[in-house]
Amino acid sequence: MDGLKAFEKFIRTYESKYPKAYECLKKDKDQLFSFYDFPGMHGQHIRTTNPIEST
Repeated sequence: MDGLKAFEKFIRTYESKYPKAYECLKKDKDQLFSFYDFPGMHGQHIRTTNPIEST
């Protein structure tokens, strides 16, 4: 999963500089990646709240 690899790289890069943000992201990791639990064909409808983009 490319998103997970990018997330881990981001965490390693900024963990020491922004410890509070790091803790928040680590705590909410499962919720952040729940997007990937759905089939790809639903991605456009899930990723945005803009009704024009989601159609």
